[in-house]
Amino acid sequence: MTVDRRRLNWLAAVMAVVCSGLPGAGWSQTGAVPPLQPDNLAVTGRLIDAETGAPLASSDLNQATQNSITSARIFIQCKPPSQNFNAILGALDENGAFNLDTKIQNPDHVSLLILDIPGRVQLRLDASTLKPALHDGTIDFGDIRLKRLLTLELRLVDASTSQPIEIQDIVGIQCSMRSDRGGYISTQAFTTGQGRLLLETRSEDQPGELTVSCGGYESAEINEFPEPINGQINLGDLPLKPQNRIRFRLLTGEPPRPFVIASQGTMSVISGFRNEEGTFDFRETPLSRITQDGVYEAAPLEKETILIRIVAAGFKETRILQIPQAQDGVTDLGDIMMNPARRIIGRIMAADGAQYPAPRSLNEDAVKLYDEEDNPLPLTYRVQLQRSSLYINEVPEQAKTLELIAQGFLPQWIELPEPGAGEVINLPSIELKRGCIVRGKAESPRGEPARNAIVFIAGAENLQHAVSSDAQGNFELSGFKPGPARVVASVERAEGNSWIPADRDNLNITNQEFEIEPGVTTLNLMFQP
Repeated sequence: MTVDRRRLNWLAAVMAVVCSGLPGAGWSQTGAVPPLQPDNLAVTGRLIDAETGAPLASSDLNQATQNSITSARIFIQCKPPSQNFNAILGALDENGAFNLDTKIQNPDHVSLLILDIPGRVQLRLDASTLKPALHDGTIDFGDIRLKRLLTLELRLVDASTSQPIEIQDIVGIQCSMRSDRGGYISTQAFTTGQGRLLLETRSEDQPGELTVSCGGYESAEINEFPEPINGQINLGDLPLKPQNRIRFRLLTGEPPRPFVIASQGTMSVISGFRNEEGTFDFRETPLSRITQDGVYEAAPLEKETILIRIVAAGFKETRILQIPQAQDGVTDLGDIMMNPARRIIGRIMAADGAQYPAPRSLNEDAVKLYDEEDNPLPLTYRVQLQRSSLYINEVPEQAKTLELIAQGFLPQWIELPEPGAGEVINLPSIELKRGCIVRGKAESPRGEPARNAIVFIAGAENLQHAVSSDAQGNFELSGFKPGPARVVASVERAEGNSWIPADRDNLNITNQEFEIEPGVTTLNLMFQP
């Protein structure tokens, strides 16, 4: 029987490739095969408290916070990175030792060890420092000493009432800490109820200054700190002086009853005040919660507030021009009656029945109201678009026609019906028709894409849209009617291998007429660099 030498050589090559993928694979000069390393290496070590020398216990590997439990994690970075090891460290024995199975195939590939233990400073050690030993398929990191994170505990107290400040009574909380050596210390804040605040630093530095800011209260600073005990500093009570807040009660109906925030549309408080430069500014604060009695109290109020507006979907805007003096940090506006407003509620649909073809947002400029003689009405109404639902609040009594303009669609004129119950004009289906599409590519004479070219098209009936070309020079505009149109396009001027802004003498503007066809019109633009 003869052996095909080509097949023999092919089989030898296959075996060489297969064996080359195994750890330790390869032939020695003597022809002997060295023993293979284990496929999976175990990782062991011993976690020790750096200050006391005592071993850590399994209970030290988890820390409960207000919203979750933080678990200890171990990460070993390898080269190649496909062997990186990342896992939760779950248990230690009585000596603080751990033993984990990994996918690491060679201890020489280990380059970095990262340990995240709750309450401890994150440990990052490179392999040259660790020099792990390999014994019977185990990487032993030996004793690993972990320093305690510095934690600070304090209780936030209202300076005027001496009562603890609950987290739901404030508008956000911020803590900033500097070390005694200068520079900021990274901190993470947790609330534990009854106004208690726990600050966990990501540093072993001693604090030199702590600033606590809460919405509705003036900031407070702490500059003196007692010595930490077991990595903890108890700062006791921190009084916070309330800022000037606003309070009022909203009523509606006949007889009056407490106002309930509607789930649809917007509701907010808009305060007008004079700033430090003496000019007039507005600040809008969303109304997110009111008590069952219709009482609202929150948000700091500027001292120079001279106007307050309360707006809510389905109700007329209420304005307060005379602001009473604050008492104990609270400006009380008393009872405020919310009267129903004439409003439009609609649903935007595609002409073919598909729901919501329009943009995700719609500003006031996209909605126009006209009287019975087609005269535009002044823009005193508020417009909001939520998904496919359209809300227009405080519609004037003389409004008879609605014009809706959404980019990519043809303008839609709608005759408004008479209001139904509660002054609501219901438009259950506003069908928008997608207009003609103009798409193309902007490029140089050499065929290079002209990215960020500004393409402006004025179509029939004064429909105008503009867009920028993408990285490949492609652009697309829609919402036009068929007919004559003009395109005006400009692009950055080419110089060498880069595009630079065109100067006044070389604007590089293309201005040409073309015809918009039904459906899709292709319009390719070529710029001269």
